Amino acid sequence: MPAYHSSLMDPDTKLIGNMALLPIRSQFKGPAPREGEKEMYTLGITNFPIPGEPGFPLNAIYAKPANKQEDEVMRAYLQQLRQETGLRLCEKVFDPQNDKPS
Repeated sequence: MPAYHSSLMDPDTKLIGNMALLPIRSQFKGPAPREGEKEMYTLGITNFPIPGEPGFPLNAIYAKPANKQEDEVMRAYLQQLRQETGLRLCEKVFDPQNDKPS
């Protein structure tokens, strides 16, 4: 069910299964980042289950991809979300003055 007043769920929003592919602010181009960011990057690109596969924690909520192409797009989208979340977490945890965890 789409969000009640969401401006993002317009008719042109692409869906994979029942997961909307929404725009995100991302910085992932180029070499691996430094210190804690490197570990988060590595965690973000490791193999992980997607909806419909055993081990995906929200299988009851998300529909599995309908075909191989949707599978690839969903996996790439979730990987990008994992990478961006890891980077943003590091921005909050590490002090920019000395690169040590706060």
